[in-house]
Amino acid sequence: MTHILHRQIGGTLPVAAGGKGIEIVDAAGKRYIDASGGAAVSCLGHGHPAVTAALHEQLDRLAYAHTGFFTTEVAERLADRLIADAPEGISHAYLVSGGSEAVEAALKMARQYFTERGHSAATSSRGARAITAIRWARWRPAATNGGARPSRRCWRNSDNSASS
Repeated sequence: MTHILHRQIGGTLPVAAGGKGIEIVDAAGKRYIDASGGAAVSCLGHGHPAVTAALHEQLDRLAYAHTGFFTTEVAERLADRLIADAPEGISHAYLVSGGSEAVEAALKMARQYFTERGHSAATSSRGARAITAIRWARWRPAATNGGARPSRRCWRNSDNSASS
């Protein structure tokens, strides 16, 4: 019995035990082509020698350093590489681990930018309600809306005017 709440409640998932290249091997030795996409994409394949060597080299030096307090040589090199290929006018990179973290960071940075410049739209209660409404509408469970996707109505402020 598993204590993990899997996406499929009925049935038993195979236990992934290893991988090489484009294949995943389960605990029984059965091989699968890893054709997953989206958030589960692994474009370099499993067990790529250059990738595992780089991971081991970094882990031997440092596993993690919070970006709020430190920078690292590898983070600086990555940012340099990203900016070198970025469109004109983009001069900095903000490194995050995924899409939802990137969206949340963008909202926080936008609010901070306008707050520090004294713009009332971002600091007013209406501006704060608009950001809160967008976050709430996007991430609330579908069950709170009768199982349906968030409606246009939930993108509105409490005064019933559309938020921007």
